[in-house]
Amino acid sequence: MFDGERRSASAIADGPVRLLRLDRQDLFEVMEEHPAIAVAICQTLSRRIRELLDERLDATPLRSPRDDD
Repeated sequence: MFDGERRSASAIADGPVRLLRLDRQDLFEVMEEHPAIAVAICQTLSRRIRELLDERLDATPLRSPRDDD
């Protein structure tokens, strides 16, 4: 949505759903009219990146400098 690249997620419905679509330009216009929305999106993305990095660090064993010997 933000960079014009392919989406990074998908979803499968477990029952009837109603889909709402927001075009990229429309989102940008809403963000310009309501900056708090842009701030909230940035905060959410930052938190998600931090969570992903924490998960990655938890899954990676710590190495000692001596491991390189």
